[in-house]
Amino acid sequence: MANQGNSIRVPARAPPFFYVGLGKRLLAEHGEVHLSALGFAVSTVVTVAELLKKDKLAVEVQLGTCLEALTDDGKARPVHKPKLMIVLRKAPDFDKIMADQAKEREARQEARAAQQVSQQAPAQ
Repeated sequence: MANQGNSIRVPARAPPFFYVGLGKRLLAEHGEVHLSALGFAVSTVVTVAELLKKDKLAVEVQLGTCLEALTDDGKARPVHKPKLMIVLRKAPDFDKIMADQAKEREARQEARAAQQVSQQAPAQ
């Protein structure tokens, strides 16, 4: 059963990289993340899961599909939308990869800061 703290419901018009970052954070905190999406958002949730797997940060544990019956206030019959649920678990090398990415990010920031300082130095 999904803990509310490690669940992500991905909407249709969402930038996948935001949810990749959120997924990394939840994997670090909980060791597992539950992704779900309805209808047109299914392709986005697949993208998020595949990016995490491609970077070797997560391993797919469970995949589930169903049709979710949604009722609209003005309609008598429910509308059925496809739903995809993906459970990812932290990969064995997750901590090492995240530490390496943090070092690379810090080195880029230091290089950028040094470049800005050299551009601001007065010409002699």
